[in-house]
Amino acid sequence: VRFGSVYEELFVTSRRKAKDTVSAAQAFIQESRASMGGTEVFHPLQSLQLSFSRKSQSLVPCNVFLMSDGHLAEEQSLLLSLKHSSRQVRVFTFGVGSTVNRHLMRSVANIGAGACELFDDKAKSKWERKVRTQLAKSGQPVLTSVSVHWRQTNDDMPDPVQAPQQIVSLFNGSRQVVYGFVPHCTMAELCAEICGTKISTMVSTSELSMTKGKVLHRLAARAVIRDWEEGSLHADAIKHEVMKSERKNYIIDLSKQHSIVTQFTSFVAVEKRQKDEKYDASAGPSIDELVSREDVDILSYMGWQQESCIKSRQTQPLGVKDKENDADVVQALLVSAQERMQYYAEDEARDLYSCAYSLARSLLPSTHPLRLKSALDYSGYLKEVAEESDQAIDIAKNAFDDAISELDTLSEESYKDSTLTMQLLRDAMTSWQESEVVASGTSSPPPPPPPPTPTSPALSQHSCYLPCTPKHVM
Repeated sequence: VRFGSVYEELFVTSRRKAKDTVSAAQAFIQESRASMGGTEVFHPLQSLQLSFSRKSQSLVPCNVFLMSDGHLAEEQSLLLSLKHSSRQVRVFTFGVGSTVNRHLMRSVANIGAGACELFDDKAKSKWERKVRTQLAKSGQPVLTSVSVHWRQTNDDMPDPVQAPQQIVSLFNGSRQVVYGFVPHCTMAELCAEICGTKISTMVSTSELSMTKGKVLHRLAARAVIRDWEEGSLHADAIKHEVMKSERKNYIIDLSKQHSIVTQFTSFVAVEKRQKDEKYDASAGPSIDELVSREDVDILSYMGWQQESCIKSRQTQPLGVKDKENDADVVQALLVSAQERMQYYAEDEARDLYSCAYSLARSLLPSTHPLRLKSALDYSGYLKEVAEESDQAIDIAKNAFDDAISELDTLSEESYKDSTLTMQLLRDAMTSWQESEVVASGTSSPPPPPPPPTPTSPALSQHSCYLPCTPKHVM
């Protein structure tokens, strides 16, 4: 459907995905021009809602993808309509253009139980990934009407200041961190809806969670300031602007208190010297001394995922059974990383791949199949997803070289698996090096020697996730 002052539909009803329907849809998109007058999306969206509501079950919502610059007519009617039909029709928005109305596009997605992605001309390399992320989310159930109710022990305290003020819909694999300046509060209730059913849970603090320092406060202050600058304080545009105006002085005070630069504040460092004083680098404090003076919020029971994972395994004796457990842990981390990739949770997948790779290097022999596979998977992620070719090649090369140097220690039971994975590492490394050479126009380095060829395959090749394509086009 393309819309302006009027709207045009390619198909009156849904069509099964086939070669002719896809060709027709592509031609329809290519012929579309910004020459249809205004941006009245309410009527075409209402038509789709009526069409879907006749055949949609409450647990199987239909998905609508809205591509616009966000300068839409009849905003209030649109948002009200979305609120009433969000169980049957979910709206995912794509904000395009240099002057996109970020607030409205986010409000439409939030009220419509969908998600919003903004497309920047300066970062076109991320466009395909954003589209894939939206498609993945459209196939999942969603938590809507997410809110936090802070339980303050003193009723005379000021109202909590929370960031983000408006919490977006949450999908499987996504994370949401909510900061708040809430005096006299040790308990909060998390509430949401899924498929029309209200759910809630209580969270509370303990002495273990109490800490002294400024880091958490600065993170909270930065989140509040960013939400004021870029977020949505209220679904209604007028109320959003009123709240933004009322909080201006608070944002300035918060900025000065926590030394955070905003559009209203800046900070200048002034060096004090006596007249005719000469600069002496040795007279001042060292970097280590300056760092030691900084406040750090320390929670003794918390650590980085990778460090705690490795240390917990390294403190155990490495008997035969424990070595098997080490391999099981690496395998579980790799499986978890692949699951995260299925939902396009790429940052979480990277952490898991990195943890599996570091753990395998610390606890498994260089020729172990899972150590080689962890290097293969992690380097593949770095090359194909993170686009960090140099690091990917280094990891693959180091894993291959380490295994070659100890090839004579291979046991019969792991010989086939290890040599197959080494071959995959060698092929991947050679391919990546050649692509880098083509890009730079330099001569190609010689490929590493091939590993011994196994007589029969025993290990499946490195797998990748391909998203499912929709069966219908509208």
